[in-house]
Amino acid sequence: MAKQFLRFDSYTIFKYLTFIICAITIVVFFFSARPVQDDYSLLADVSEIGLFKYLTLVWNSHGGNLTPMLLNFLAGSSAIDSFNFISFSLFSISTITFVSITIILFLNKLLINGVPISPALKFSISVGTILGFEGLFSPGLIGAYSFTSAAAVHLWPVLLTFTAYFLARSHSRMYLLLFFVGFFAGNSNIAESLAILLLLLLLYFFPQKFDVAVPQSKLIAFFSGAFSGTLAIVISPGFWFRATEKTTQGMPSSITDAISRLFQSTTIFSVDILTHPTFYIFLVAGIVFAKSASRLSDIPTRWNFVELFFWCLFGSLIFGATFAYPAWHQSLGLLFLIPTFSFFSGVRLAKFTRLKQFRWMWVFQVFMVLLLVISVARANILVWDSGRDWHQANALNICSLRVDSSASISNPEIHYPPFSLGIEGSQSWTWIRVAYTRWLSNVTPATTLECD
Repeated sequence: MAKQFLRFDSYTIFKYLTFIICAITIVVFFFSARPVQDDYSLLADVSEIGLFKYLTLVWNSHGGNLTPMLLNFLAGSSAIDSFNFISFSLFSISTITFVSITIILFLNKLLINGVPISPALKFSISVGTILGFEGLFSPGLIGAYSFTSAAAVHLWPVLLTFTAYFLARSHSRMYLLLFFVGFFAGNSNIAESLAILLLLLLLYFFPQKFDVAVPQSKLIAFFSGAFSGTLAIVISPGFWFRATEKTTQGMPSSITDAISRLFQSTTIFSVDILTHPTFYIFLVAGIVFAKSASRLSDIPTRWNFVELFFWCLFGSLIFGATFAYPAWHQSLGLLFLIPTFSFFSGVRLAKFTRLKQFRWMWVFQVFMVLLLVISVARANILVWDSGRDWHQANALNICSLRVDSSASISNPEIHYPPFSLGIEGSQSWTWIRVAYTRWLSNVTPATTLECD
């Protein structure tokens, strides 16, 4: 009995390792939560003028995407007038949970040409999705689970679109709920909004081309909500202010400028995808799976929901960045789709490859090494150090500003070489410094702190 208990196969060992890694990640992100970048603007504004006036300010100067601002407010609510960051911690855990539930539900009944994929492979794709945000040069895991304002704008709308997908495929008639989910997703950010609308239009007008069985009446309900949310963005004064007045981040000044910015955004988002380890790991996993499944001799010709969503989002991000600006955190929703998209791409590419059949667990072992060395370990160490150093730096900043309001202040930053992508602080951006100091002036503990 004891020998049988001690006899673990590689899949069992992998599951235990994964649970340990996930538990460590949850603990690190929970106890290291703190405001970053845009969070300081929200905290400063709400602490000064209140939530309603803050949303009015966003509408007039930023854009009509108010639902992610409400979500971000909930994330930072405990820190409006204190140094209590429990709401940031809860938002981080909620996002991890939302990502986990979404991918598990999608993979639960997944069939490819009628062939089910093994529980071990489903588990590996799920883990790759939950922990595979990290790229070689960009802090995707930190962006998804620690950068609350970026996650609310760029990741949550993708997760909400999957929520609508599950609702639409269910037997219940939740048309009103579909509308509200659609509004929240469509009111997030113009690039994600356009991707969602394009996705729904393709599913509505060309259902025979895609392997997605969704009643058209439910598509209409979700589309109506997403279109209403997008319309709210476009009609806001702040949207056109950012597009026309802020020339460095607004509309291109000429055709040449538009072409140059199109090339730049295409390059940035393409490199972001091609430098993510999970892209190659699950591409190979898909090829191996297709080679080992005898009934997959005919590669499926109809695209599934993830593939279609990926290309819609990829194109809209490039288009949106051409008329605004590209940033690494804008692709968080795209990174959520990469593992499953890459797996299906591998299935399609299988008939063009000469890769010999072998146990896919070898692919999984490579994935584990990359995940531990490149992704989770690096992100957890940086997040833990940054969260630990923040409180000491904050106290020093408060004392320095009491002596001189123009004193040099700094917050812990995270930079990934060689492009220095990451989470910058008040020493890197003037607008962060201004928002940070405004917030400090309204936080009660900051006024009672004793300085030497």
